[in-house]
Amino acid sequence: MADRAVRIAACTCSRCGAELDGLDNDRIFTCRRCSIGFDVFTEPFRIHPIRFVEPVLREPAPLIYLPIWQFLIRAEIHGNDSSRLEKAKTVLPESLLVIAFKMHGWSVFGNLNLLYANRRVDLKYAEGVSRPLVGCRRTGLAAQSLVDYILLAAIDRTVDVTGLTLEIHTDQLLLLGYPYYELDSRLKDAVSGDEFRCIAVDDLAEIRAIEAGTSRD
Repeated sequence: MADRAVRIAACTCSRCGAELDGLDNDRIFTCRRCSIGFDVFTEPFRIHPIRFVEPVLREPAPLIYLPIWQFLIRAEIHGNDSSRLEKAKTVLPESLLVIAFKMHGWSVFGNLNLLYANRRVDLKYAEGVSRPLVGCRRTGLAAQSLVDYILLAAIDRTVDVTGLTLEIHTDQLLLLGYPYYELDSRLKDAVSGDEFRCIAVDDLAEIRAIEAGTSRD
């Protein structure tokens, strides 16, 4: 039988020494004090800055934050059909959101990645936020592998992209704590007002427990 090496990693923040927040199946563990995330499956841990998005809408309901990757991008599109090319250029975004939490039932609940790609919203970051962010099942690299597809699919809703070439340059990658209101069986986007069913989000009960501070009791 071949020898096997097992790496045991301490899930503490390399900056402040605090215990990191995370669920059993998370790929990114986070420090609520320093607002940074650690990819614990890399050596050394890859570090990502965290920003919490300021809610725009107000609801008399509990607010929960779910992890979403934000890519600040520069996109260029090329082709020979000048009419389609100019129309495609008008919908190129400066940033792209890719959900990091586990969601199922796309055919039933809709594709949030495409929804966010087609929606132009100027997100505002909250200052001085110190709170947990858990449920991050998708790494930044895994999210980046979806960027081309998401952007092409979003553009294709406006203009046929057949024969066009897309070049994407990623300038910055942030891990966002994105706000949703929990309204009975629905989650309502606290920025756009879009809604989807709570049952679409895996780990929601565990995420609630962490946010309520019960996970370490």
